[in-house]
Amino acid sequence: MSFLNTGMSTVFGAAFSGIYLDATFRQDSLASDGEGGWVVTTGTPETCKAHRPTLSAKTRADLGMSTEEVMIIVLVSTLGVTPSQEDRITYEGQLYDVLDVMQDGAHSQWKLRCKERNEG
Repeated sequence: MSFLNTGMSTVFGAAFSGIYLDATFRQDSLASDGEGGWVVTTGTPETCKAHRPTLSAKTRADLGMSTEEVMIIVLVSTLGVTPSQEDRITYEGQLYDVLDVMQDGAHSQWKLRCKERNEG
């Protein structure tokens, strides 16, 4: 099982990192503002390799995804943290909020269900 957890991830990352694009991943967190409220602390940006596949209507339905949501796949071997909901990723110049995180059986890819963030 350890080969699947580490070796397969490394092999997959090496094989496909050339066709995945650079992305920037960021884990923000909430911290107390000292007055009973919360402030967002910005995490350190981390470069990773990512891909945004085109999903069929059936795949979207099977995953429970709305038409506004996208899937961004990140190679595990290129990301030094474990993604979680409410993290952010910038892919091809667009910022996305991470809504859900899944991992493939070989532990080589993070599958991030995301929604475009429109900051204005």
